[in-house]
Amino acid sequence: MSLAESWDRYAVGSKPRRPVNAEGETTWLNWTQYADHGPNESVLGPVAGRRVLDSAQGAVATSLTW
Repeated sequence: MSLAESWDRYAVGSKPRRPVNAEGETTWLNWTQYADHGPNESVLGPVAGRRVLDSAQGAVATSLTW
């Protein structure tokens, strides 16, 4: 089984994403394991033309821009 097939198989049993979050937003970031907890993407500042690295190490997801 390929990696893509494994993720597809996992996705079948996953809960679909809500259309809006508690703030009524249609797009948002989940910074922690708790739904609707943490800042939105504006904390990253303007990222147009920049590279973004998501290290996503276990329960800690860290995004860096440079």
